Amino acid sequence: VEPENRDRLNAEARIAEILANVKWDGKELQSLRARYTQQFLGLFHKAYGNRAVVTIGQLEGRLAINLADSLIQNAGICLDRIFGSPFIPGSAVKGVCRHAALSELKASNSAVRKELFDLVIRVFGCAKNDFEAAKPPRKLGEKGKSAGDLFPFLDLTNPKDQKGAIAFLPAYPVNEARLVVDLTNVHYRLYYSGDKKRNIAAGLETSLKEENLQPNPFPTVETGAQFAFCLLLNGMETRPEVLAAAKRWLDVALTEHGLGAKTAAGYGWFSLKLEVLDKLLNE
Repeated sequence: VEPENRDRLNAEARIAEILANVKWDGKELQSLRARYTQQFLGLFHKAYGNRAVVTIGQLEGRLAINLADSLIQNAGICLDRIFGSPFIPGSAVKGVCRHAALSELKASNSAVRKELFDLVIRVFGCAKNDFEAAKPPRKLGEKGKSAGDLFPFLDLTNPKDQKGAIAFLPAYPVNEARLVVDLTNVHYRLYYSGDKKRNIAAGLETSLKEENLQPNPFPTVETGAQFAFCLLLNGMETRPEVLAAAKRWLDVALTEHGLGAKTAAGYGWFSLKLEVLDKLLNE
């Protein structure tokens, strides 16, 4: 080590050693996190009144959020940089709500489809590329369906960029949100590390049954955590039905579609807790 770097590295080592021995009182920290969110909800409700709506969702399965955003593959999670508590980004909330809205639009009949489509655009906004090819061809040589084919009432001669009327805020826990380590097993690493013929030639086909699986750990939020989802009319729209539609799609997204990664495996599903919201607002 160069002499000019030796003092710096020794100082960093001493700091790291001190930080490694710092311990928080778990109960005190959890209480502080919950009070922070509750205080924010009170200010949010007082400041915006009828322009805002809050939904409390309770996790009924573990939550894997922002799993791909990490130096280690599939080992990320969203943590508040001040309190260290898990949270759900507003972009993720908006994404699942938009998915629920488009599912409703797809299932709607022609009598209400144009009105519903206008409401979706009003809530979420749109970009010019949303009006381009909407459905790729299924077979080679088959022509894909454009947005005009799916929605004949669209004016495709003048596509536009439009901002949505709803602000989707990050969702923070209002109670204890425990982080736990979950596991994914890598099935038969030897089998998938090369082609099948090579493994058979090497005699690995007989050892696959005895191969020890190597579990991959990843962080999740434990079942039972309650998150506050906040929606707000951002000033582009004043009609209460726009906010009500966003609230309806949020409820459907949380209870029927799930949020975060691995929803098909039971992660990220919520139940709605109206009584918890009433209690928080009263307090």
